[in-house]
Amino acid sequence: MKNVLNENELERIDHPRIKGGMSTTFFSKEKQGAQATVGMVKLPKGGMLPWHDHGHSDDIIMVLEGRGLIEMDGIGVFEIKKGSHVLVPGSNRHRIYEITEDLTLYHVKAPPTV
Repeated sequence: MKNVLNENELERIDHPRIKGGMSTTFFSKEKQGAQATVGMVKLPKGGMLPWHDHGHSDDIIMVLEGRGLIEMDGIGVFEIKKGSHVLVPGSNRHRIYEITEDLTLYHVKAPPTV
């Protein structure tokens, strides 16, 4: 089990839902027994992350850089930009679109996703 990770130890993978996107998981139940899944996602300008949900897990997002829109089903549409913090309630379908500047998102999903 690894409790401290350095940048050169992180595995970056192509994001499965967006061309040109990247995903990194820092901590998870599977790897460290964590009670949350923690990671980072990079989404390119002009891209779109389609409608999806994370089951019963809340998705807490902090925007590290970039600009776009997030839509949460039944809640509304919101601009997100550097410094924005977002709570997507568990089971809520949401999407990120109209990305006008490359987005880097730090996220925590709790309870952890598989």
